Amino acid sequence: MKPKIQRHGEILSLVRRHQFMSVDELAAALDVTPQTIRCDIRELEEGGSLKRHHGGASSGGNLPEGLPADRQTRCQNEKTPLPG
Repeated sequence: MKPKIQRHGEILSLVRRHQFMSVDELAAALDVTPQTIRCDIRELEEGGSLKRHHGGASSGGNLPEGLPADRQTRCQNEKTPLPG
């Protein structure tokens, strides 16, 4: 099995390309169980990377470029303190 971070990247890439993919399609493409995909989709949705639907996931039209951890790092770098 591939590391989770690599799997998440591949899931995001597939969903971006196809707009929607079912759990079974993702499981077959990544050679993992549907349960693994469901957990990954849940984590990616919590991070705001995709939208979870019954039976699959969609891009939702506003997928960020990169993984949630990358986005968080970029956002931290962009934060500036308010003048006090």
